[in-house]
Amino acid sequence: LSPIILYLFLRMKDKFKILVDRKIIFSLLFLLLWISKNLITSGCVIYPISKTCLSNLSYVDIDKTKIEEYSGEAWSKDWIHYKEKKYNIKEFNKKLRWFPTWKDNHFKIIFEKFGPFILFLIIMFFILLLNKDKIGKAKEPLLRKKAINNYIILTFLIFSCLIWFLKFPLYRYGSSFLATLAIFIFYLFIKDFNFKLKSNFVSKLMKFSLIIAVIAFTFKNLNRIVKNFDKRTPLPQIYSLQDNLMNKQQQFEKVHLNDDGFYFYSHGSLCMYSKSPCTHVKLNDINFRKKFVYYKMFYKK
Repeated sequence: LSPIILYLFLRMKDKFKILVDRKIIFSLLFLLLWISKNLITSGCVIYPISKTCLSNLSYVDIDKTKIEEYSGEAWSKDWIHYKEKKYNIKEFNKKLRWFPTWKDNHFKIIFEKFGPFILFLIIMFFILLLNKDKIGKAKEPLLRKKAINNYIILTFLIFSCLIWFLKFPLYRYGSSFLATLAIFIFYLFIKDFNFKLKSNFVSKLMKFSLIIAVIAFTFKNLNRIVKNFDKRTPLPQIYSLQDNLMNKQQQFEKVHLNDDGFYFYSHGSLCMYSKSPCTHVKLNDINFRKKFVYYKMFYKK
């Protein structure tokens, strides 16, 4: 990402203008605050990527972070459906050993959710192709120098999708990358179409597509409500995934630490929205300390 941003920045004629742009300043400020939050809560720039952690901070546990890093990657690669258990979590992540399990399970979810969107773009492309004006020249042929930015963006999007696939191939992690790549490829195919004589048709097509999208979104969520209507309560499952406990706050074991510190131990269950701080892992070597009056710090002895 950084080399691409640097390249695009160097190609700009008015570099000072982008540096004082309010949107850029806001984005950088938001990024800085997000990184600061990560450092305060975990000691890592991006948790749980262990290489981004500051090991000199007293509350950083590199070994535990690595375990979370490996397990998080394995779960996104469908470790839960891996039956053979020939490899441990760390080895399962390597050399595409996870691919057969992922293909037989989570890939179907991705195809089910993303397939209709791809089909919609394909139909839109052929409709526009059949209705474009046959006169007029393309505004910007693909081989012109100005089009190099399109190739750079396309390369970046493909690279991002590849990283997602190799590291965290879970649909909710990569849906934005996949959608952006699909839309950008769609744009590259239609950007040289000429619709000057049929602008009214394109306008109607866009409005029709928007109406269809709203109707599809509405029916999808109504269908979800109908399927869950026969449950004991329509409220969301915030305390447990079990129907009889999902709206009842769980009372977990309270583990006392030094200086009036404590945490709740759930004995392996999901903490969800129960009292915090809560963990499903038993911790026996934890110290507690208050920082800046209100900030509570938990760290290994």
